Amino acid sequence: MKSLSDSSRLETLVRERIDRWRAGDQPDSAGVLTDHPELLAAKSLVLDLGLAEYSLRTAGGDEVGRGEFCDQFPAYQQSLAKLLEVHEFLDRFPQFAVDEREVRWPAVGEEFFGYEIVEPLGRGGWARVFLARETAVGRRFVVIKVSRFGSCEAEALGKVSHPSIVPIHSVQDDGGWTVICMPLLGVATAIDLLEGAKKADAKRDGYVIGLVSSEERTVESVPRPIAVEQFNWRLTYADAVARLGLQLAEGLAAAHAAGILHRDIKPSNILLAWSGRPMLLDFNLATQRDVEGQTVAGTLAYMAPELVESLLLRRQAAGGADPRCDVYSLGAVLYELLTGSLPHRPAGADKLPLDAFGPWLECKKQPATALAGGGPIDSRLSAIVVKCLAFAAEERYASAADLAADLRAYLGTAASAGRFVSRNRRSVLAGVLGVLGSVALLGAYIGNRPTQFEVLYQRGLGEYDAGDFKSAVATFTKCLELKSGSPDALFGRAQALRRLEKWADARTDYMALREADPKWSHALAGYCNMRMNEDPAAWSDFSVAHRNGLQDIGFLMNFARTNTRRQKHRDAANLYAEVLALDPNNVTALRDFGLALFSDVQNNKRIPDDEAFAAIERYRQLKPGAFEPAYCAAILYGEKARKGFGNDEQAIVYLADALKKGMPLDLVQPYYIQLKRLLPFIDGQTLLEARRDSSYRTRFAPSHDPPQTAVWAAFHRSAEQQSGLLAQSR
Repeated sequence: MKSLSDSSRLETLVRERIDRWRAGDQPDSAGVLTDHPELLAAKSLVLDLGLAEYSLRTAGGDEVGRGEFCDQFPAYQQSLAKLLEVHEFLDRFPQFAVDEREVRWPAVGEEFFGYEIVEPLGRGGWARVFLARETAVGRRFVVIKVSRFGSCEAEALGKVSHPSIVPIHSVQDDGGWTVICMPLLGVATAIDLLEGAKKADAKRDGYVIGLVSSEERTVESVPRPIAVEQFNWRLTYADAVARLGLQLAEGLAAAHAAGILHRDIKPSNILLAWSGRPMLLDFNLATQRDVEGQTVAGTLAYMAPELVESLLLRRQAAGGADPRCDVYSLGAVLYELLTGSLPHRPAGADKLPLDAFGPWLECKKQPATALAGGGPIDSRLSAIVVKCLAFAAEERYASAADLAADLRAYLGTAASAGRFVSRNRRSVLAGVLGVLGSVALLGAYIGNRPTQFEVLYQRGLGEYDAGDFKSAVATFTKCLELKSGSPDALFGRAQALRRLEKWADARTDYMALREADPKWSHALAGYCNMRMNEDPAAWSDFSVAHRNGLQDIGFLMNFARTNTRRQKHRDAANLYAEVLALDPNNVTALRDFGLALFSDVQNNKRIPDDEAFAAIERYRQLKPGAFEPAYCAAILYGEKARKGFGNDEQAIVYLADALKKGMPLDLVQPYYIQLKRLLPFIDGQTLLEARRDSSYRTRFAPSHDPPQTAVWAAFHRSAEQQSGLLAQSR
């Protein structure tokens, strides 16, 4: 069972840094993230840093452009932009905000209404969302939404049940706090998909949705249920978004049938379950349909024009809330997912006040531009989305059910086949003409010759083996045009891209192999992320591969390295222990296992576990002539001695031995508090003769390259052999 130490430590670090900024230090979120890259896995804390810096700088008179500021946070750019919009709205209308001076939100590690707070997941002007453990129900992981105001959300959700609407377990309200408990179904939202699709290259396909949905976005590792749903992501990106739209429209139709209107559909209110299914959440602004004179609510960018006009004229909605308003909002979300931009946005929107209803209404009067972003988008899909966005409500779909019907027809088998023919008109025509030729002779010839795919595939392998990786990429791409989703061609192209160090492109292809082999697909994608220094993403992929049972030694070493870089030293030690169970004489694992256990206790009163000392002693036996084993032993025994547990003499002996075997004296500095106190006891001649080499760096956690063959089956054989021979090569 994981402790709350990581979450609590990171939250404390962020709170202390923000307090220092408020006391007069220069706000610098980028500097904090550079010094503490492990924070990048804690989305909520990164957003807290960004919000604090933005607020303090603007309050101090700096002219900070919201868009330019958010560009400094590429991993969470869209999320931060949405948070700053809420912040500016509450600054302008403080009557809607919770007074932070009077309210103390629950903190990590605290017990609150029967829930143990694990880590924050999100925040708004009225509520906070936390990952928590429900103590009375086996300490299961859940998500709780804590609000200072009463909420009708639970009442609304209790009336509708649908796979595309987040259900609730329970609600508690003591007159001061409202706590809604929901199952933990995923942690990504459609905002994360916007960010993930933006980072993907021009070849992006439906797999990006599965990738974003499955990524870890919490500090604490959380168990995932066995997927009851599995979706085939072998789709174009546009068709995959259309499927998301269908599932959301079906959920919205169920809510409307129960008399509930959502009224605030936007990317941050769409959860992506781990399976990739989109789910509507946050029904806090939901209302009953056909109720006269309701207050207008929602978010301007996604709000139907008639509602914006009501705000501009400072009136309540004239009639009951209309389902076509939700249809418009869903259309705006789909448009943004497909193109990366909103369908309507006034000039200089970043600098407009959040009650600039006039400019928003004027831009929404213009017809939405036909979709052209995100790769080839079929004209029929474009027409469906544009119809949702019609300025006049009567020109939109009359209901979410009608929208779902059109999306379902678009995604049907016949329509899919039609799109294939349209995209491959020349090859289809050539095939028809060929059939009309001499069928008997052609059949005999074809029956005895390799297919075009096989010819191209073998050519690609030849180009790869000859070191012409660029040509190999082009040839494997042609293979995929003939046989979409072929694991052999995808893997060959990914390996060629890897040799070209095009890590992002290689990662995309590796992830496309998830159905063929989820273990190695995630392991190889994680390797690419590691090479790009994207440690949170690497850790997420490695975690999935590990949960699927991958026990390759090189993979385990890379996973351990990523945990070390994220300050998860105990987890790293556990992985090195798995390596040693497979290969007891792996000197790299022995060394790094001992040092991981040392790092795990360095900042408290404990000393390294006995296993650390045993591992380093075994390391010394296997490499008796090298200085590194003695150096590592000196570090461990020096740590034990400085905490008052004796062993000073052993530490001195090991340090002297390391110096005599060639250890540069400069290596004392990285472990100053363990080793400096030992230097006065080292023989003067030994110190005099010690090497001085400030450029030396001990590689305590080298990366382990997966096998380089481009043949999918051979890769698996090579990985198995490499795992068994890794120790001998060291």
